[in-house]
Amino acid sequence: MHPQKVAELCQHLRDDEDHRYELLLGVSGVDFPSQPERLHVVYHLLSMTYRRRLRLETAVPERTRTSRASPTSTRPRTSTSARPGTCSASSSTATPR
Repeated sequence: MHPQKVAELCQHLRDDEDHRYELLLGVSGVDFPSQPERLHVVYHLLSMTYRRRLRLETAVPERTRTSRASPTSTRPRTSTSARPGTCSASSSTATPR
């Protein structure tokens, strides 16, 4: 997966009724010294709706800015637009209704 497509794909996986991956469990970095694109970012997602887990992995060039490979822009920014069970990108947390 191309690093610039991470946010778009995560938004689709969150919003699509067949997927509903609402929770980012964690982000890991992996170094594969023998590969040309040695740095990989791994996203661990959870669908609480369907009780499924998904791991997304992308290779990033060493000089890539980390914000380019981040799914954080897909999260609602205010509690008024957040659905119950979703994460908020702002510093305050969204409260389920």
